[in-house]
Amino acid sequence: MDDTSAEVRAVHAAALSRMSPGERLVAATGMHAAARAMVLASMPRGMSPEEVIYVLLQRMYGDELSEETRRVVSALRARPPR
Repeated sequence: MDDTSAEVRAVHAAALSRMSPGERLVAATGMHAAARAMVLASMPRGMSPEEVIYVLLQRMYGDELSEETRRVVSALRARPPR
């Protein structure tokens, strides 16, 4: 979904270009942390750690997850509980 106007996109690009690389890194990591916290807060309680990892990765990265990552997560989910 892209509902951002070209004008707003240009303003945003200009603001980013004024930031130093360090400032951009701090902003990006802050946004990622906020998104992760929102996803975690939306999950039902009582999920196994493996299920939390699976849901978090699916919601954060969706179709961008590599096949290798999908295999690893599937193997984690298939393990018997400890």
